[in-house]
Amino acid sequence: MCWPLSASSVFRKRGIGSELLNESIKVAKKLDYKSMILFGNPDYYHRFGFRNAQEYSITTKDGLNFEPFMALELQTNGLANMKGKFFEDNAFVSQPNELIEFEKRFPYKEKLVTDTQLKH
Repeated sequence: MCWPLSASSVFRKRGIGSELLNESIKVAKKLDYKSMILFGNPDYYHRFGFRNAQEYSITTKDGLNFEPFMALELQTNGLANMKGKFFEDNAFVSQPNELIEFEKRFPYKEKLVTDTQLKH
């Protein structure tokens, strides 16, 4: 199961993102998931227990690894016998022309890259 997680900039620095993530972890545990995998800012996600997926012998679909690619065991030894490649859901895959067409549906905004965004 995949679900994106974000908080509007209006609500940042109020703990909303932490609440969303903690609730997501809680729900995933109730659903008996063994682990969670994500791409995100290590400075943020490490405090929730996420660690580099390489520690579990898991790489991206391209066989790569980098610090923002992280995993969290939801059960004791939830990733003990796991290894291999992680393939993200197709919902997160887009072609450049699809993104351009999608963005045309919204008023123009100048693109801004902040220090908390992934730069990969």
